[in-house]
Amino acid sequence: MLISENNAPVPENLNRIMNQKGLKQLFVAKQAGLTGQQMTDMLNGRRLIKVSDLLSLSDVLGVSVSDLCARAEPGGSGT
Repeated sequence: MLISENNAPVPENLNRIMNQKGLKQLFVAKQAGLTGQQMTDMLNGRRLIKVSDLLSLSDVLGVSVSDLCARAEPGGSGT
């Protein structure tokens, strides 16, 4: 199993939430106790996202861990 398969869908959700809130990747990384490179590696599937990372990131972003881990609805419309 690839790291990206294990992490999915967290990177997509992180990017979406950061964009919605107008936050920069480096700002979020530093607030969560990560380096910019660690954050980039997580978002690009080169680093396993640990539970401790999820807890820190959810706190910084003001969302729940389940928001970060939620899978998109089939069809994507949500109606």
